[in-house]
Amino acid sequence: MTECSGAHIGAEALRAEEVKYVFGIPGGQSCDILYDGLYDVPSIKPILVRHEEAGVFMAYAYARLTGEPGVCTGTVGPGAQHLVSGIAEAWSGCIPIVAIAPQVSTEIEGLGALQDFPQQTAVFAPFTKWSVRVPRTDRITWYMRRAFQIATTGKPGPVFVEIPADVGTRKIEMPAYVRSIRPLRVRPSKEQVKDAARLIIKAERPIIVAGGGVYLSRAFDELRNFAEILAIPVLTSAGGKGSIPEDHPLSAGCSGLYRTDVGKKVWDEADLVIGVGTRFEEMESAAWNWLPKNAKLIQIDIDPTEIARNWIPTASIIGDAKLALEDLIEYISGRIKKTNYQEAPRVKELIKSKKEFEDGVKEELSKGGRVPKVLQIMKDARKVFDKDAILVHENGALDIWSYSYFPVLSPGMDVMPAGQTCMGFGVAAVIGAKLAMPEKQAVCVTGDGAFQMMMDNLSVATQYKAAATWIILDNSCLGWIRYLQHIVYKDRYLSADFEAQPDFVKIAEAHGCFGEKIEKPQDVKTALENAAKANKENLPAVLDFVVEPFDYYPNFTEFHKFLIGQ
Repeated sequence: MTECSGAHIGAEALRAEEVKYVFGIPGGQSCDILYDGLYDVPSIKPILVRHEEAGVFMAYAYARLTGEPGVCTGTVGPGAQHLVSGIAEAWSGCIPIVAIAPQVSTEIEGLGALQDFPQQTAVFAPFTKWSVRVPRTDRITWYMRRAFQIATTGKPGPVFVEIPADVGTRKIEMPAYVRSIRPLRVRPSKEQVKDAARLIIKAERPIIVAGGGVYLSRAFDELRNFAEILAIPVLTSAGGKGSIPEDHPLSAGCSGLYRTDVGKKVWDEADLVIGVGTRFEEMESAAWNWLPKNAKLIQIDIDPTEIARNWIPTASIIGDAKLALEDLIEYISGRIKKTNYQEAPRVKELIKSKKEFEDGVKEELSKGGRVPKVLQIMKDARKVFDKDAILVHENGALDIWSYSYFPVLSPGMDVMPAGQTCMGFGVAAVIGAKLAMPEKQAVCVTGDGAFQMMMDNLSVATQYKAAATWIILDNSCLGWIRYLQHIVYKDRYLSADFEAQPDFVKIAEAHGCFGEKIEKPQDVKTALENAAKANKENLPAVLDFVVEPFDYYPNFTEFHKFLIGQ
C-alpha cells in the first residue's frame, strides 16, 4: 500500500463518492487537510468562490438539482464562521451538504495559534445532522463515509467535518475506501397506506400539496401519476415548486404567501389535503391560519418528528415520498374506475379558473406604465428562456413574483432558499445551478438589495463559464422592510432606501459579464433576448430593471394585511 497524507486520503474519499465540485476558499490549513490532495484528483474541480457563504449556496443548488450531496469548505476561524448562515439554510431546507473545514494543529491548539477557533464543531452542532472532529489520520475514511451516509439518509441535511491540520499532513498507508450506500429509502407501512388511501377514495374535493420532500426523493413522475389517476389538483409549497410542470392541467400553483386566486379557490374548497413532504410552515399557511376549515389532512413525511408538528393529521404515512406515492398508486389503482382525468368536471373547472386568471393578467399588462412592471418582466422572461430553464429564487418582496408568475415547466428545475431566507442566496446559488446542469439555461430573479450582497461572485461565473442570467428588480430599497414600515409603522421609513446605488451594468462589465439597464416597458423583452443570446455565447448576463418601489404582487399585500388584522 502507498503511504500518503490525510489530505490525499480525504480527496480520494471525495473521488470515491463521485463528487464533482468543491465550493470554497482555501486557507493554509485547508491545503493541509484537503486541497493538496485535490491537486492529484483531476475529476474533482475546486470552485474558488469570493465568499465562503456563497460556496454553501452553490453547493445547496447543486444538491437540490442533482439529488447528490454538495461539498463546500472554509478554512479554520473566519472561513468556517462564514459557512454558518449557509449551513443553517441547508438545515432548514433539508439539503444534503458535506462541509469540511480544518482546525489548527492539535500540537498548538489552545496556545494562541493564529485563527484558533475553540469549539468549532459545537458552533455547527445545532443545525447539522452531525458535527464532528476527525481525531486521527487513519480514521478519515470512516468519518468521510459516515458524513455522506448521514447527510443523505432519512431526512437529508448538512454535516460538518473538522480535520485538524496535523491530521491532514500526517502520512499513513492509504486505507481502502468503501463508498456510502445511497440512496437508502424508507418504505411506509401497509396499514398507514391503507388508512390514507381510504380517506382519499372517499374524498370529494381532495388536493395535493407537494413540498420539498418530492424533490429530495426525486418523486416527480410518481406525483404526476398519482394526481392524474385521481384527477386531483396539485398545489406546491415554495420548496415544492416545479415538482409538477406548472403548465400541467392539474397544477394550481403555489400555496400560502405565494398563491394566486386559482390556488386560493382550490385550497379553500378542499375537503382533504394530502401533504407530500411539506411541513405547512409559516409562509405556507399564513402563520397557520390559512388552513381549509372543513378539510381532513393526510401527512406524508420521511421524518416521524414532523408529523403533527403544525397541523394534526387525520392519517399519516411515514416514509420516502417516492415510495409512499408508489404504494398509494398501487393500492388505489385496483379500487377505482380509470378515466381520463382531463374529462373530470373538477379538472375542467380548474382549467377554466386558470384561463380566467390569465385573462386578468393580460388585462393588467395592457395598462402599461412609466417603468417596467414586474409582472411584465416575469411573463416575458418565461417566453424568452427555454422550457427546461432552471429558475433560482432570491429573498425579497419583489422577487416573490417569481414563485407565482414565472412557471417552472420542466419537473425539478427550481432552486429556492429555505426557512432562513438568507439574502444573496439566489445570486450565488444560480452559479451552482449552472455548474450542476451546464446544458440548461439558469435564471436568477433577485432584488437590488440581495444582489449587492453576493455580486462579487459574478467573477466566479465568468471564471468557470457558468453563463447564467441575473434579473435584478431594482427599486432602490429594501422592499420588504419598506413595505412593513409603510403598512405597520405608518410610513416611518428608516434605513431602507439605497440613496447611493451602484451602477449594476458597470459592475457586470467589470466582472466580465454582459450588462444592460432597462427603464422602459417596451425594452423588456429585447433585453431578455440579449441576455439569452449572451448566455449562448458563454457570457453571464446581468439585467438591471428599474421598477416601482411598491410593485408587489396581489397576494403579498393580502398576506400581510391578514397578519396584522387589516
